[in-house]
Amino acid sequence: MSIEENKAIVRRWFDAWNKGNLEAMEECYAPDRREADKEYLKNTFSSWYGAFSDFCYIVDALIAEEDRVAVSTRFTGTHDGLFQWSTYGPWPATGRHMAGREMFFFGLIDGKIAEMTATWNPVDFMQQLGVSLAVTQAAS
Repeated sequence: MSIEENKAIVRRWFDAWNKGNLEAMEECYAPDRREADKEYLKNTFSSWYGAFSDFCYIVDALIAEEDRVAVSTRFTGTHDGLFQWSTYGPWPATGRHMAGREMFFFGLIDGKIAEMTATWNPVDFMQQLGVSLAVTQAAS
């Protein structure tokens, strides 16, 4: 696939996310992708949109070379529902607006997403919401 075609599939993935179209997102993935499965995607999506009903990614830049696409994004949302995802939460709605930056790195095979990693600043995210990670004490 061409660099432009690879960028287009990644842009389609973000468009599908913003529209809440899990089926369209799934169509962007290679059948043997190296990351989380469809159930993980569904749970991730539900966690974020359940807590931030207006969650949105803004794609600032897509940079591609061969079968790799790097994406610089911003995300925004209002914390209007219970948030629990991965090791974060549960945090009841705070009503606060948050905005952050996230970098994504996609690996594509034959025009489909085979792998994806992302990096963001969860500390800034938690500060904007006014929440913190619970600290667990080991029994003495």
